[in-house]
Amino acid sequence: MKIVVTPQLSVNDQSAVVVEWGKEDGQFVKKGEIVGSLETSKSVVEVEAEEDGYFRPVARAGDRVPVGGALFEPYLAR
Repeated sequence: MKIVVTPQLSVNDQSAVVVEWGKEDGQFVKKGEIVGSLETSKSVVEVEAEEDGYFRPVARAGDRVPVGGALFEPYLAR
């Protein structure tokens, strides 16, 4: 499973702040499900799961994460 990273949301923004996570660590999420939100200098955008798996946040709410920086990692139970 791949780590979900901060996307380049605008030409001027080099980072985003994690506003909140709507899922708890270990909660199962489905591909396309909204798991939280990021704030840039101009907007707040939703973050969705890119694949099915259990949610494991890497960044915490309030963290400023650079573009390409790790946000969360879905995993499958073994």
